[in-house]
Amino acid sequence: MSGLVNKILEIARRFNRLLRYFGVGIINSVVGYGLYAALVAIFKHIYIAQLVAHVLGMIFNYVMLRAHVFRGATPSVRRYIAAYGVNYLLGVLFLFGFHHIVPSAYIAGFLALVAVAVINYFVLKAFVFRTAQP
Repeated sequence: MSGLVNKILEIARRFNRLLRYFGVGIINSVVGYGLYAALVAIFKHIYIAQLVAHVLGMIFNYVMLRAHVFRGATPSVRRYIAAYGVNYLLGVLFLFGFHHIVPSAYIAGFLALVAVAVINYFVLKAFVFRTAQP
Protein backbone atom coordinates (compact mmCIF):
# COMPACT_ATOMS: atom_id res chain seq x y z
CA MET A 1 0.00 0.00 0.00
CA SER A 2 2.85 2.38 0.84
CA GLY A 3 4.29 1.83 -2.64
CA LEU A 4 0.98 2.85 -4.22
CA VAL A 5 0.77 5.99 -2.09
CA ASN A 6 4.35 6.93 -3.02
CA LYS A 7 3.58 6.34 -6.69
CA ILE A 8 0.49 8.57 -6.49
CA LEU A 9 2.47 11.29 -4.70
CA GLU A 10 5.20 11.14 -7.34
CA ILE A 11 2.64 11.48 -10.14
CA ALA A 12 1.09 14.46 -8.31
CA ARG A 13 4.54 16.10 -7.96
CA ARG A 14 5.25 15.64 -11.66
CA PHE A 15 1.84 16.99 -12.62
CA ASN A 16 2.34 19.98 -10.30
CA ARG A 17 5.73 20.72 -11.95
CA LEU A 18 4.11 20.48 -15.38
CA LEU A 19 1.38 22.92 -14.32
CA ARG A 20 4.01 25.33 -12.95
CA TYR A 21 5.91 25.03 -16.26
CA PHE A 22 2.81 25.95 -18.23
CA GLY A 23 2.03 28.82 -15.84
CA VAL A 24 5.54 30.22 -16.17
CA GLY A 25 5.34 29.46 -19.89
CA ILE A 26 2.24 31.60 -20.24
CA ILE A 27 3.96 34.50 -18.48
CA ASN A 28 7.13 34.02 -20.53
CA SER A 29 5.09 33.73 -23.72
CA VAL A 30 3.27 36.99 -23.02
CA VAL A 31 6.60 38.73 -22.35
CA GLY A 32 8.38 37.07 -25.30
CA TYR A 33 5.52 37.50 -27.75
CA GLY A 34 4.97 41.08 -26.62
CA LEU A 35 8.63 41.80 -27.33
CA TYR A 36 8.42 40.00 -30.69
CA ALA A 37 5.28 41.88 -31.78
CA ALA A 38 6.73 45.24 -30.72
CA LEU A 39 10.00 44.51 -32.52
CA VAL A 40 8.18 43.40 -35.69
CA ALA A 41 6.34 46.72 -35.61
CA ILE A 42 9.62 48.61 -35.09
CA PHE A 43 12.03 46.73 -37.38
CA LYS A 44 9.53 45.28 -39.91
CA HIS A 45 11.73 42.18 -40.03
CA ILE A 46 10.45 39.00 -38.39
CA TYR A 47 13.82 37.30 -37.96
CA ILE A 48 15.55 40.26 -36.28
CA ALA A 49 12.52 40.61 -34.03
CA GLN A 50 12.62 36.93 -33.18
CA LEU A 51 16.35 36.96 -32.38
CA VAL A 52 16.18 39.95 -30.03
CA ALA A 53 12.98 38.75 -28.35
CA HIS A 54 14.45 35.27 -27.98
CA VAL A 55 17.60 36.46 -26.20
CA LEU A 56 15.68 38.73 -23.82
CA GLY A 57 13.04 36.06 -23.24
CA MET A 58 15.75 33.46 -22.57
CA ILE A 59 17.14 35.51 -19.69
CA PHE A 60 13.69 36.16 -18.23
CA ASN A 61 12.69 32.51 -18.61
CA TYR A 62 15.82 31.19 -16.86
CA VAL A 63 15.05 33.19 -13.76
CA MET A 64 11.39 32.17 -13.76
CA LEU A 65 12.02 28.47 -14.42
CA ARG A 66 14.70 28.19 -11.78
CA ALA A 67 12.56 29.90 -9.15
CA HIS A 68 9.14 28.40 -9.90
CA VAL A 69 9.36 25.16 -11.87
CA PHE A 70 12.58 23.28 -11.33
CA ARG A 71 13.10 24.11 -7.67
CA GLY A 72 15.76 21.99 -6.04
CA ALA A 73 17.36 21.15 -9.36
CA THR A 74 20.95 21.99 -10.13
CA PRO A 75 20.82 23.93 -13.40
CA SER A 76 23.64 24.10 -15.88
CA VAL A 77 23.97 27.52 -17.47
CA ARG A 78 26.00 26.07 -20.35
CA ARG A 79 23.39 23.43 -21.09
CA TYR A 80 20.66 26.08 -20.77
CA ILE A 81 22.37 28.27 -23.37
CA ALA A 82 22.90 25.24 -25.63
CA ALA A 83 19.26 24.18 -25.20
CA TYR A 84 18.10 27.67 -26.08
CA GLY A 85 20.41 27.67 -29.10
CA VAL A 86 18.59 24.57 -30.33
CA ASN A 87 15.31 26.16 -29.24
CA TYR A 88 16.11 29.23 -31.32
CA LEU A 89 16.93 27.17 -34.42
CA LEU A 90 13.69 25.22 -34.01
CA GLY A 91 11.84 28.49 -33.56
CA VAL A 92 13.29 29.87 -36.81
CA LEU A 93 12.37 26.68 -38.65
CA PHE A 94 8.83 26.71 -37.26
CA LEU A 95 8.50 30.44 -37.98
CA PHE A 96 9.70 29.89 -41.55
CA GLY A 97 7.24 27.02 -42.02
CA PHE A 98 4.26 28.72 -40.41
CA HIS A 99 4.94 31.99 -42.23
CA HIS A 100 4.61 30.13 -45.52
CA ILE A 101 1.26 28.73 -44.42
CA VAL A 102 -0.07 31.80 -42.59
CA PRO A 103 0.62 35.21 -44.14
CA SER A 104 0.52 37.08 -40.82
CA ALA A 105 3.93 37.44 -39.15
CA TYR A 106 2.14 37.79 -35.81
CA ILE A 107 0.16 34.54 -36.10
CA ALA A 108 3.15 32.66 -37.52
CA GLY A 109 5.25 33.85 -34.57
CA PHE A 110 2.60 32.74 -32.09
CA LEU A 111 2.28 29.29 -33.67
CA ALA A 112 6.07 28.85 -33.66
CA LEU A 113 6.20 29.87 -30.01
CA VAL A 114 3.62 27.26 -28.99
CA ALA A 115 5.26 24.45 -30.97
CA VAL A 116 8.71 25.12 -29.56
CA ALA A 117 7.44 25.55 -25.97
CA VAL A 118 6.21 21.97 -25.85
CA ILE A 119 9.53 20.59 -27.07
CA ASN A 120 11.47 22.90 -24.76
CA TYR A 121 9.88 21.51 -21.58
CA PHE A 122 11.31 18.06 -22.19
CA VAL A 123 14.71 19.40 -23.24
CA LEU A 124 15.01 21.62 -20.15
CA LYS A 125 13.81 18.87 -17.81
CA ALA A 126 16.18 16.25 -19.22
CA PHE A 127 19.32 18.26 -19.89
CA VAL A 128 19.33 21.53 -17.94
CA PHE A 129 17.40 21.42 -14.68
CA ARG A 130 18.44 18.03 -13.39
CA THR A 131 17.50 16.93 -9.91
CA ALA A 132 20.54 16.11 -7.82
CA GLN A 133 20.98 12.39 -7.35
CA PRO A 134 21.57 11.16 -3.76
